[in-house]
Amino acid sequence: MYKHMRSRRESKKSELMLPLVQNVVSFAEMEIEGKLNLKVIAEKIEGSRYNHKRFPAVIMRKTMPKCTVLCFASGRMIVIGSKSESDAESAARKATKDISKVLGFKTEMKAFRITNIVANADIGFRVQIARLSREKNVVRNENFPGIVYKNLRTIKSVLVFGSGKVVFTGAKSKDDIDNAFKELREKLKDFAMADSEK
Repeated sequence: MYKHMRSRRESKKSELMLPLVQNVVSFAEMEIEGKLNLKVIAEKIEGSRYNHKRFPAVIMRKTMPKCTVLCFASGRMIVIGSKSESDAESAARKATKDISKVLGFKTEMKAFRITNIVANADIGFRVQIARLSREKNVVRNENFPGIVYKNLRTIKSVLVFGSGKVVFTGAKSKDDIDNAFKELREKLKDFAMADSEK
């Protein structure tokens, strides 16, 4: 029984080390002629609101999948808050379908791309931030508790904290994040804090 409990704890620890996506930001565009009637969209699609004096887009809050879609009169959309690439694309397609239905004309999504993925992870050991900050591919601000680690192969920069927690930004795919995590973890092993320093 003890061995079983220990293995469960070890499994949980290894899972927590892996990158977990917190936000996917994407761009989509509908194929339309002219401009969309944002006022009608906001009135007829549940969970939508529009105030042209504050922001030039309809804000559509979706629950399946959970995210927010910003729809502009040009037919362009920004999807934020998704937890995966597939959820982001699904939300954009559903928004396109809903808009087509309430405005009474057929349209399709002609473009879709991921613009940014944010994920966090834990590399599994504490990091000597002071020593790491002297490296040439590192940027440190005295008012910031971590460092910005640059020039990984698949991601331009990663936030690294002394606790071992890391935040990936600017990724275009989850695969890029997973590959960057493996690369970063190997590079930071030389800066792992010894047990006596913890």
